[in-house]
Amino acid sequence: MRLPEIFPHASLPGIDGPRRRRMRRQRGVVPVRLAVGLLAVLACLTSPPAAAQRASGASAPAAASMPPPPPATSVPSFTIVTPDAPAGAMLGRAQANRARDCGGENLSPALSWQGTPNGARSLALLVFDPDGQQGGGVVHWLRYGIPPDVLGFELGTGEQGGGSVLPGAGGRNTAGTDVYAGPCPPMGETPHHYVFQLFALDLAPDALPPGLDRAAFIAASRGHVVGYTSVARRYAR
Repeated sequence: MRLPEIFPHASLPGIDGPRRRRMRRQRGVVPVRLAVGLLAVLACLTSPPAAAQRASGASAPAAASMPPPPPATSVPSFTIVTPDAPAGAMLGRAQANRARDCGGENLSPALSWQGTPNGARSLALLVFDPDGQQGGGVVHWLRYGIPPDVLGFELGTGEQGGGSVLPGAGGRNTAGTDVYAGPCPPMGETPHHYVFQLFALDLAPDALPPGLDRAAFIAASRGHVVGYTSVARRYAR
């Protein structure tokens, strides 16, 4: 680095003789002092602090010989899917209600899930249409007390109900039954959304009595939810 000179080489008016020689000797000392000072500043700016060196392991060569940590185990997130169609797709006509002119077969869609959280002692499934009854909502299916090792329901098992077919207890839907009731929105309306909600609870499978409606289930589950996931499908006539 070439440092700027403090004094020019040209002679200074009014200074000569011994005084001038002393000035020349001093002229060589000042740049050296300035250079030393600049180098000290640069060293402070470019050298990492001692704490940072310790954090990076520079001052602890023994740490470099330690084996690397094992790779983290990938844990799947808690998710529910409808294998027959992606999220947001339309439900098939077979999933619609068979009552009146709904034109369906009332087959509950196949469902599967993964990543049940640690601490979950039971699961609960709620199928809710927030667009139904002029925005008041319609419950199409409620089932809780499902053991946490269950990983889904097969196509069409929702209407059968009963502990011998599906694990857990049946809650009461808007139609007043404890089984799956397929959609039947008014003719010509924009597609309704059907949200399949899965709750992981720290409640034992037999903690809640059968026959709870949506409001009672939500009240009883408050403070006991350790995981939640959902997927939405649509349907229109």
